[in-house]
Amino acid sequence: MSTTEVDASVQEMFEGIFGPGLGQQLSKRLHGEAPWFNEVVAKHIAPLVWQRSALDMRTKVLCAIAIFSALGKHEAGLFMRAALHHGVSQEEIHDLLFLVGLESGFPNASFGAKLLAEAVASHSADGAD
Repeated sequence: MSTTEVDASVQEMFEGIFGPGLGQQLSKRLHGEAPWFNEVVAKHIAPLVWQRSALDMRTKVLCAIAIFSALGKHEAGLFMRAALHHGVSQEEIHDLLFLVGLESGFPNASFGAKLLAEAVASHSADGAD
């Protein structure tokens, strides 16, 4: 992957997960640190997971929110924006964060609640759905 082009299949996958605006923005970030690594992950490993069909995208995104929230990672906010794009309600994410809190600790769930507020604001500012 050159530093000026984004592979069309990678961009399409990101847009399928995160929606057109955020998906395009994130696919372009692949050229930051370690592009040699990001290219392999985005073109070869991620599609093996994200393009499987047993779980729908909505479910996959909710799982990603739970995982990243339980780990206390900022990436949870990106997947919250993806969830909003896929029609997940704030109330559903609230319930998910209660489950994360119960099972992994409330500090991480509280961090997730903060990320949700940021994700909702960004989603609204983008004029999405």
